[in-house]
Amino acid sequence: MTYDSVSALAEFGEERDIAYALLADEDSAFIDALGVRNKQYSDERHPAYGVALPGILYVDATGVVRLKRAHEDYRSRPPFDEVLAAVSAVAE
Repeated sequence: MTYDSVSALAEFGEERDIAYALLADEDSAFIDALGVRNKQYSDERHPAYGVALPGILYVDATGVVRLKRAHEDYRSRPPFDEVLAAVSAVAE
């Protein structure tokens, strides 16, 4: 999910031949509802105002968010095995 426009995401997905849905949240309403807005960009005039923290959401087939991980630093991500174990624990 990103605060980019639907048209920007469509262009991005097309250029990179992405076959999965890219979710646009232009006014950051869902980003705020999930509590993952990056507070580093609190000035509404900043071009990154409204951007989400990098992270992982696991949403089940009924639309319930089962796992939310947000990270302050985009360069520091959890190991894949750790993420898979966390998703497996909530998917059962």
